[in-house]
Amino acid sequence: MKKIFLGAFAIMLFAGAQAQSKQKHGGKQKHEMIAKELNLSEEQNANLKSIHEAQRKEMESLKTSSLTAEQSKAKRKELHKKYSEQSQAIFTPAQKEQMKKMKAERKEKGKGDKKFGRHGKGSKENADLQKSLNLTQDQQDRLAKMRSESKTQFEILKNDKSLTEDQKKEKMKTMKQVQHEKMKNILTKEQIEKMQTMKREHKPKVSN
Repeated sequence: MKKIFLGAFAIMLFAGAQAQSKQKHGGKQKHEMIAKELNLSEEQNANLKSIHEAQRKEMESLKTSSLTAEQSKAKRKELHKKYSEQSQAIFTPAQKEQMKKMKAERKEKGKGDKKFGRHGKGSKENADLQKSLNLTQDQQDRLAKMRSESKTQFEILKNDKSLTEDQKKEKMKTMKQVQHEKMKNILTKEQIEKMQTMKREHKPKVSN
């Protein structure tokens, strides 16, 4: 089972980088970084690309098949296992160990991001916010600087081993209050009111 998971993780890393490379140069750099971390040979790179492409085509064909939802689900599971095993067979023992470390680091980073309120949607949310509030370029620049400074402070806090989890939560609460005050100095009264309205509208409703 661990072998399948590692194979799937390898395909996920490769596929993610390939998908991004179609959108921007950063995807290519990410793929090169992954290949460098695992020290992949040209042959391994080519084989992974072939596996990813074959899996993509088979997955795409399922969308137009006459299979029932249950049959389609079973087939996807079967394909996932098949290509994960193929991918796993490409790597050396040392590369498999490196992938285990990469997987563990990603998992740990995901926990940290969730704990500190970052879910990977910041860019889209910021773009929507700018559009909805009709921010000026000066406001956008000042908010971007504030977010960058806050991100650095949150990272330092997250990695501070001298504080307990409760102390970190308390300090993070204070930092958010300071951030909120800074934001009030950047936005107009109307923009703040609109932002508060948007926040209330997006707040999940508790069902009785």
